[in-house]
Amino acid sequence: VHLRGGKIVAAAAPAAEDLVELLRTRAELSDDRLRVALGAWDGKGSPARLGEFVQTAGLVPAALLEELVVQQIKSAIAVMLGWTQGNFAFDPSAVPSGIRDLELDVGQLLLDSMSQPDDGEADWAEGGGL
Repeated sequence: VHLRGGKIVAAAAPAAEDLVELLRTRAELSDDRLRVALGAWDGKGSPARLGEFVQTAGLVPAALLEELVVQQIKSAIAVMLGWTQGNFAFDPSAVPSGIRDLELDVGQLLLDSMSQPDDGEADWAEGGGL
């Protein structure tokens, strides 16, 4: 989870939806068009930069890209809320480059995540997490 000024600007977690899959399914990008975007990105910078390449190439409108990034962040937070153990570290220098001016309210995001348990996973509010 990456924070700026107390707001979430990026998040990723194993088993959470990733931007490539969201682009394929929600933006309905073909594998060929995704391959072009991934080839241009080629792992340069953080995964957040992938969105920049996709938008610059005109593959996805800015509003849809923002919606997909928010969905990715919410998915990562939902996965993390289900964790019963883990290690965390604070590194103020680890903010990825290419982060857009997207800032999500932590409290609202947590409330949204808690009110919508994920597809049959244990409801963490009933003793399964945090």
